[in-house]
Amino acid sequence: MKATFLIFFAILLSVQSCKTCCKPFKIERTTHVEPSFRTDGFYYYTYEDGGKHFTPFLVFCNNGVVFGGIHAVGDSNDVYNKLNDSTFLANNKRLAFSWGIYNVHDNQLIYEKWTGGNWGGRYGTLQFNAEILNDTTLRFEQEQYGIMYFYPLTEKPDSTNPFIK
Repeated sequence: MKATFLIFFAILLSVQSCKTCCKPFKIERTTHVEPSFRTDGFYYYTYEDGGKHFTPFLVFCNNGVVFGGIHAVGDSNDVYNKLNDSTFLANNKRLAFSWGIYNVHDNQLIYEKWTGGNWGGRYGTLQFNAEILNDTTLRFEQEQYGIMYFYPLTEKPDSTNPFIK
């Protein structure tokens, strides 16, 4: 019983204290009114490492929030299945580093997310820059995202989270 209470208290504290656990973003998020790229799905980039395929993905929401940045094992079809899996979504939506914000100026996109966080430390932030090549292709300057391609979703995950208001 005591262990259950401690686990519950730790989760409650982590959700309630994001302002103390996460450094503020440096960019301002903007509402994506007239998208120059599609936001009704996710963007992905697949690479191979040690004989396995990994696929980082990003879900851009019209309110300037981004979900993802996670390097899923598998390809775009596996990501599609994960984004339709309520357990995967519930587990990852509770993690600050699964969230970020973005803004767009002309054909340039800036994406900022929380990263790392050590025991007792605050989550820092990282920024990623991309050129919007067309409405389904983003070319990131940083190698970890590379050229990302669009994959449509029939139902997008909700952008509601305990970290970005």
